[in-house]
Amino acid sequence: MADESWNGPERRATDRALQTHAKEVNEVKMDVREMRGDVTEIKESMKSLALSVSKMILIEERQTRLGESVERAFRSMELLETRMRTLELAQPGHNKTEAWVEKLIYLVLGGGGAVIAHAAKLI
Repeated sequence: MADESWNGPERRATDRALQTHAKEVNEVKMDVREMRGDVTEIKESMKSLALSVSKMILIEERQTRLGESVERAFRSMELLETRMRTLELAQPGHNKTEAWVEKLIYLVLGGGGAVIAHAAKLI
């Protein structure tokens, strides 16, 4: 009788339950494989993002250094302008001397031109 109950409806129910569990286990395995693939893609994306962030940090550091360099250059220019103004104000005769030198050059050029014109008998 034990064989009859084992071959009977109880065994068919057990077989169906085992088949159902086997299908569920196979589905879980497939899901796990898909998740592994997704996790691998996420890891690759994270590596790419980390590399991009590192590059951005380097660019930002360079821009910061460049900004500081430009700022130093402008401060130096301002100091030079201030020094030039101070020197110009300290020597007010400089402009007068420059005007006299310019007039002297014109006088010499004019005299030289007159001599050349007289030698060429134009005057």
